[in-house]
Amino acid sequence: MPAKKLIFFKFTLALVLVILALSFYSLSFDLTAGICLLALFGLSAAIFLVSYEDYKLSERILSRTDVAKSFAHSANNSIWFHEALRPRLPLPPLAGWALDPETAGYLYKSIIREKPAVILELGSGVSTLIMAYALDSNGTGHIYSFDAEKKFSERSTSVLEAHDLVEYASVTHAPLVDYTNSNYGSKWYESSAFSSVPDGSVDIILVDGPPEKTSHLARYPALPRLCKKLKKNALIILDDAERKGEKAIIQKWLEEGYIEDNPKFYSIGTGVCIARAR
Repeated sequence: MPAKKLIFFKFTLALVLVILALSFYSLSFDLTAGICLLALFGLSAAIFLVSYEDYKLSERILSRTDVAKSFAHSANNSIWFHEALRPRLPLPPLAGWALDPETAGYLYKSIIREKPAVILELGSGVSTLIMAYALDSNGTGHIYSFDAEKKFSERSTSVLEAHDLVEYASVTHAPLVDYTNSNYGSKWYESSAFSSVPDGSVDIILVDGPPEKTSHLARYPALPRLCKKLKKNALIILDDAERKGEKAIIQKWLEEGYIEDNPKFYSIGTGVCIARAR
């Protein structure tokens, strides 16, 4: 009998015993009935506790099985990814704050397929390196990456230099400034930082910053403030799309006409949303 069915059977048995005990006691109020009632209640309680422990154990086993499957899937994707990328040096870890192997693989394939001339990235890191490798494979293109944290922009630049990919990517420190009177959010990158990106030139924009904690709907201004940089039908990639805030951002972009209808969602990593600029 499957584990969950067995647990359900034990719970049902315990409930039946309680009902029988109460029925038996209602027919007779002598000492024997009382002893039988206590015995049946005790047995019911024992069965219930055992069933509950079995239930908790089965849930833990299922949870660990899911984790193991997820780990194996990520490991397989990571092996494929390294084979496709063939990095000159070991890649930074694909975990934690960085892109997971599934998202990294999707990003790499998208750039190989789209063959963009210009990519605009908000939030630098492993993604910058992966996209630079994709452009290197294509033999053309450039990434304009912007990061609010100076230490991260410097680190990303150092990694690009180590992998000999500075021809394909540049990382700019763009500190967040207060836009309290703006309709686009209270904090956003310093606008002058984007002057290096020609208007109407961007084929792909990857929105992976600013961090969620910086302001309400922190990534919403990406399209209102940078739409003039995008080509018509530019590919828009929003990371962390399974978060509540990012879902609200996508809805606002739709309502305000920045993206075409029916954006696509992929349950990889923390969620990825793919859309096209109007």
